[in-house]
Amino acid sequence: NVACINESISFYSLGQGNYPLEFFWDFGDGNTSEDFEIVHTYENPGYYTVTHIVTDNYACSDTSQVDIEVISPPQIIPVPDQKLCFGESTVVDLTHIDDIIVWYDDSKTKIRTFSNSGKYSYTIINGINCYSIDTFEVKINKEPQKNNFEGKICEGTSYDFFGDIYDKPGTYADTLRSIQGCDSIYYVLDLTFTPPVSATISTDKNQICIGETIDFESHASGSS
Repeated sequence: NVACINESISFYSLGQGNYPLEFFWDFGDGNTSEDFEIVHTYENPGYYTVTHIVTDNYACSDTSQVDIEVISPPQIIPVPDQKLCFGESTVVDLTHIDDIIVWYDDSKTKIRTFSNSGKYSYTIINGINCYSIDTFEVKINKEPQKNNFEGKICEGTSYDFFGDIYDKPGTYADTLRSIQGCDSIYYVLDLTFTPPVSATISTDKNQICIGETIDFESHASGSS
């Protein structure tokens, strides 16, 4: 007879004789009972002898015994909780366990990949159906917030983008990281050159006398 730690074991008497009968149970772990039928659990592994004594109305008695081996549940090395950045995943490898593995969704694989936040559990079951349960949590950071910027510079000048200096058109990105080392804010800069500026002047006269007025007109072009 084999049982697991904290497993409920039912005992009931088959004693017969001149009624009324008295019953006595000694479970071998320091616990006793005088009930006809009882449910008992063992808190520690080991070998126990259960002694049952039935006494009838004339003080005649009979004794019977049964041996029970109590087995410890499978040992668990807990899977640690995981905190991941957006887009990351974690692999749980239980191939070091010889006993049966049953996951929360009835899967029996010993290697699983998790890429979503949640609480996950698995059960280890040994050859006599003693079991242990482990639960762990996976937390994945939210997708980084994206912010788009547009910038324009004249040829020969530069643009300061969060401390980085750019002097050529293009698309540039920068990120801010959280205290866990994950990207939390994502900045994108679309940098372009403005059209070149040209400036010319026209007048209605090339020579004038002192005191005479002259009109100047600008012919400038560029981005508005």
